[in-house]
Amino acid sequence: MAFQAGVYLIRNTATSTVVDLSAGDSTNGTPAQGWEQHPFDHPFAYDQFWFVQPVPGAGTYTLSNLKSGTVLELSNGNSANGTQAQGWVRLTDPGDPAIHNQEWSFILVAASTYRLVNVRSGTALDLSNGGSANGTKLQGWEILEPDTNQHWFIERRTTPEGVV
Repeated sequence: MAFQAGVYLIRNTATSTVVDLSAGDSTNGTPAQGWEQHPFDHPFAYDQFWFVQPVPGAGTYTLSNLKSGTVLELSNGNSANGTQAQGWVRLTDPGDPAIHNQEWSFILVAASTYRLVNVRSGTALDLSNGGSANGTKLQGWEILEPDTNQHWFIERRTTPEGVV
């Protein structure tokens, strides 16, 4: 399934925690983490909304945090297990190989369930040890099957302001 550009919530299938950018901070290197979903009127709700945008002609996507404007990437595109998923300013030079740190493939693994695979590293977005505690590290990890740490629902959302 191809996803249209729009605002999405990304929820782990096992824990129901969502992909959250810590405090919606726009500083490069701000860690992404698993967190319980905030209600719309919570001050940190927008830390958990991601503008998913197709990369033209690539079949991949970028995910921009709605609050910070930074994009989800793996630190240095490193393929080592445990590499921190983080927010980083969007790279725009198509000749810069680091641009692929910020691109993700959405691989269908079951009905409405996806694995997010980083284009540069080839590793999957992984909820560390399948933890459900707020602040659980989101990281790159080799693809493991079956592994619900790496299975995500990608849920289209509309904010109270009508952003889609």
